Amino acid sequence: MPYGGAIFKVKIKGRLLKRVLNYGLLAAGTGAYLQRFNAEKVGDKWFVKNQELDIKKTYTVAFSDYLLRGFDIPFLSVENKEVILIYRPKNYELAFDVRKAVIEYLKVQK
Repeated sequence: MPYGGAIFKVKIKGRLLKRVLNYGLLAAGTGAYLQRFNAEKVGDKWFVKNQELDIKKTYTVAFSDYLLRGFDIPFLSVENKEVILIYRPKNYELAFDVRKAVIEYLKVQK
């Protein structure tokens, strides 16, 4: 099971997303490797949902509350001006605790 904490829905600029994704690749094997979905690097370009990442576009991503504290990725924090909006789930929502979200996900797998 992962550590507890909320899953935040975050709107960020493409430039920051690219930096985060690149940082995650560089951190492979150090314990700070980022899990990603619908994002892949082909050559020197990142693609999100099979479209080239646009550094001027705003993207909506899911981050753990821990990740947005800047501990693993120093430039990724709520103070970064390229973090546009953060939705913090309410205590009754599944995303309030990542462990509950994982449990519910596993329940529906066959």
